[in-house]
Amino acid sequence: MRKLKEQNVFSVTFFLLKSRPLANGELPIYVSLYYMGKQVHFSCKKSVALHNWDLNKCTVKSSYREGIELNADLNFIKESVYNLYFTLVDLQIPITAQKIKERFLHADNDVCMNKNIGFVSYFQRYLENVKSKINIDYTEGTYKKYRTTFNHVKTFIQLKQREDDIPFALLTPTIINSLQDYIRVDKKCSHNSTIKYMKNIKKVTTMALNEGLMDKNPFRGIRFKFEDTDTTYLDENELRLLEDQSFANYTLSNVRDIFVFCCYTGLAYIDVVELNASHIFEDKGRLYINKRRKKTKQMSTIPIFKPALKIIEKYEDHPLARINKVIIPVLSNQKMNQYLKQIAEMCDIRKNLTTHVARHTFATTVTLANGISKDVVAKMLGHSSTRMTDRYARVTNDLVLKSTRDLSNMLQ
Repeated sequence: MRKLKEQNVFSVTFFLLKSRPLANGELPIYVSLYYMGKQVHFSCKKSVALHNWDLNKCTVKSSYREGIELNADLNFIKESVYNLYFTLVDLQIPITAQKIKERFLHADNDVCMNKNIGFVSYFQRYLENVKSKINIDYTEGTYKKYRTTFNHVKTFIQLKQREDDIPFALLTPTIINSLQDYIRVDKKCSHNSTIKYMKNIKKVTTMALNEGLMDKNPFRGIRFKFEDTDTTYLDENELRLLEDQSFANYTLSNVRDIFVFCCYTGLAYIDVVELNASHIFEDKGRLYINKRRKKTKQMSTIPIFKPALKIIEKYEDHPLARINKVIIPVLSNQKMNQYLKQIAEMCDIRKNLTTHVARHTFATTVTLANGISKDVVAKMLGHSSTRMTDRYARVTNDLVLKSTRDLSNMLQ
């Protein structure tokens, strides 16, 4: 009924372009799109012989052996153009005959207009693309973060929107704010974790926006700001306590050694896993680690301090290190973090130890607190700017007292 009401305003028909016959003698079938007195034409990439075309009905003759299939294709095109038109009307998007043509001919216009191929489907394809490029452009950890983000989006749309998917055209700032509230409140994520998920979502919608799948940015007017948090790191006494602790259990001793090694090198877990002899070089009698970070692809150059060198020498002849051609045999990150909690209890360290705490300890206690400039710390951590380093290194009270004491002595 709706289509009949719009007939005088908008219509779609087909015709044969007789001026451009194909090599096989057939004529290309063109779409004639009419809107508000304006008419545009475009090829539908189909063709038929003139004698098999019904000039009155503007369709392929049913007597032609391929007529049923061709007419089905033409009907699909016609219905798709009408659906696109009605969607634009419902969304109150300015329309011209040319704009309808351009949107229809866009390679993926149905991704945003078809309810069955919406945001969730697009996100899922993006996720599959990330998965296919693990260890090429992405790490396993990055994939898992996007997978978790995708699951939050999918369950939100199912539970809160009561749909399996949502067209990009209906993805508004209101929906985005509701999604943020769902992750923060319903999923009980911290403020900063919620922002990380929202930034992942924004990256996907930005890609869709750049591909022309949306007319407006659903994140317009929405700003994110991380809350300052107290970074967990070991101070000098805690680090020394951990180093001096004896373990009868080999696994606990190994986990402690890896953690301490990270405390004195600043390497992330995945970079320690990959560390091999090719990453170590000597310059003027000193050993250095020179390795491109797995996560950021930034090159990091780190002097091998004595505590780290002792650990390297300790595992030099370890069977697993030799077999895998690595510097230190390393357990899975999950196992490492489980054992680190046990180690913290044994050492009476009342902090939540994880492999990443070692990296923060390197930035704060080992380097910054000993007068290493933030620019140098950034280079060793493989950061592209000191802004990233600010999230790792903290100016401790001991550093303030030491620095001001030196200044006081100079001013006396």
